[in-house]
Amino acid sequence: MTRYSGTDARLGNVSGHQAGGVGNGSAFYMALVGDVEEFEVRAQGDTFDVPSLGNSYPAAIETAKVRPELEVSYHPQNTSFLHTYLIPNSAGNLSSHHMAYYANSADYGILFGALPQRVEVRFAKNSPVTVRFTDIGTNWSTGFQTSTGNFATAVSSTEPMMSEKLTSVRILDGATVIRDMTSLWRRGDFSIDYGTTPQYTGTTVTPSDVLQGVRRVRGSLEVSVNESAKLLPYVTNASYLNVEVGFQNAPMSSCYTFYSSVVRTNSVTVPGTDVQRQRIEFECRFVTRSSL
Repeated sequence: MTRYSGTDARLGNVSGHQAGGVGNGSAFYMALVGDVEEFEVRAQGDTFDVPSLGNSYPAAIETAKVRPELEVSYHPQNTSFLHTYLIPNSAGNLSSHHMAYYANSADYGILFGALPQRVEVRFAKNSPVTVRFTDIGTNWSTGFQTSTGNFATAVSSTEPMMSEKLTSVRILDGATVIRDMTSLWRRGDFSIDYGTTPQYTGTTVTPSDVLQGVRRVRGSLEVSVNESAKLLPYVTNASYLNVEVGFQNAPMSSCYTFYSSVVRTNSVTVPGTDVQRQRIEFECRFVTRSSL
């Protein structure tokens, strides 16, 4: 069954380059990234004014830089695109990729030479897992490309993975579990900011390259607990902890571990009960992936 139609269902990673070039309708194979909620095609940039002596308005307004961007929110149906291009398992370089998007029922545009600037994974009770990312590329395709025969016409029938498939939410001191919140979590998120910046050379207004910078990894968890003292000594002692978020079932089937995390907590007691609602925020050096 198809859950989305039109623009919202048509966005994919240009994963296979064949002979013929971009202008050829069979030049690329479009692998869908998942169930797309929304995407925004942007060409942000800088301008400068050319002064006009004696006038109260400039002689011209010139384009100085253009930053091709694509912001996407989607529910992953597999981890192929997510783990290959958005959250690689090493601290090395990101892999450049192309992203294609439908403009209507027949044509698509392409963002070339893209790297993610920021990636966020969100999860909440009774909601599907959502990935949101911003790609910065070197240029857009000139005009639209014919999509006949190589862009999937519908998303997969695979249902989006619900956040209840989250089967491991723990905080560890080294290898020792000090808080297991697998049955207590309410919602959470984690994000990676790659510090990606476009590089400009010569007189062109579009980037000649896109480079990653120093990445920042952070996240938060909201849990219902009946005590919060276990974590507070680690917070006040400025200890480094490891945070583990694991998805046991397809399509994620991955455990994300946030190493050397600085943890902060805020707790509020729910009136009329003995239950506290606690928000745990963490910032860490790096994140790794493994199988559960």
